[in-house]
Amino acid sequence: MQLSYYIPNPIVTDRRATAYGVALDIGTTTLTAALVDLSDGALTAAVSALNSGRRYGADVLSRIAAANSGNAADLRLSLQQDTDRLIRRLLTESGVSPDHVTRMAVAANTTMIHLLLGCDTSRLGVAPFTPTVLAPETKTYPQIFGNTTLSCNVMILPAASAFIGGDVIAGALTVDASPWLLVDLGTNGELLLFDGKRYWGTSAAAGPAFEGGGLSCGVGSIYGAICSVQMRGYTPRCRTIGGQTAVGLCGSGAVEALYELRKVGMIERDGTLHDRYADGVVLAEGVTLIQSDIRQLQLAVAAIRTAADLLLRQANVDPSQVQLRLAGGFGAQLNVTAAKGIGLLPETASASAVGNAALNGAAAVVTRPPLLNKAIAIAESVDVMQLADLPEFEGEYMGNIGW
Repeated sequence: MQLSYYIPNPIVTDRRATAYGVALDIGTTTLTAALVDLSDGALTAAVSALNSGRRYGADVLSRIAAANSGNAADLRLSLQQDTDRLIRRLLTESGVSPDHVTRMAVAANTTMIHLLLGCDTSRLGVAPFTPTVLAPETKTYPQIFGNTTLSCNVMILPAASAFIGGDVIAGALTVDASPWLLVDLGTNGELLLFDGKRYWGTSAAAGPAFEGGGLSCGVGSIYGAICSVQMRGYTPRCRTIGGQTAVGLCGSGAVEALYELRKVGMIERDGTLHDRYADGVVLAEGVTLIQSDIRQLQLAVAAIRTAADLLLRQANVDPSQVQLRLAGGFGAQLNVTAAKGIGLLPETASASAVGNAALNGAAAVVTRPPLLNKAIAIAESVDVMQLADLPEFEGEYMGNIGW
């Protein structure tokens, strides 16, 4: 069975435009590209693929370490090739000539942009975590990707810091409530808060569990991934993306599984599986949730929750007043009740999923290029909070492990 990634974007329309743009989201784990009708910003096609740089590690710090150890050129080349292949596929599958693509916008975390542009990463992974560039200038496609698949200009969304990247800044362009907290639940969890006047940001090393990484039967948001788990007594009932035969467990399914298993007493308050299920809980044929999976998820949950709590406190924003927006493929599938039930989200916050906010923000910029200036202004104004600098961080993080 051929499996492909589920893309949590707005509805892709079937139309023929005279001028197109390309929106690109470069994630640590997954790359997503969309074709945009420049007349109104509608997405006409979208494709997604894995970032082959993950062979050097699942998180950005691993990639930085690899780059600083002599692998920067290989990381850059693999990212260029991944992206170019993805865009060629996008154009081929949509039947659009490259001549009809007039501009492009890229949203990515700070590390991915440094690797893509060949920037120095030597100071990116060590305190005080200093990026070489935050707001790269607009370049041509051949300048960035080393080939001529497209001949258009490429606008790169700005970052606010080493770990608050252009992906979450792009997402900020898509949120209109106030106050709001945008949480990008990726390998590097990025949080951006707008209190009505100021922007506040932080990041948390959540690890790859929310994207299926590091779990014994984990997979990304592909068709066939278990994305929802409901318990009927002690028997799990699972739903998969696309309704296909289960091939593994993605992040949203893992969160629901934790919530449901905890609710029926199969998991203790500290996260330990009940003795009767010491060998794991079989969710579907060939897919089992084991003790080490629960630990990985607990650590990821604690990282995000602690970051959210401390950021809201720093900005003096009441959680009950904030509009919580969950971005990314994981966020699009997430059961908010389950997420609150396992402590991932503040219980009193109003929360909803916004899909791939980074891609949507890039699509907005490619449709209306002046929005790039707004993105730069947002990035420059973010008050960045370093969690490691806060004396209460470690205690609160440990307190958020378990229920």
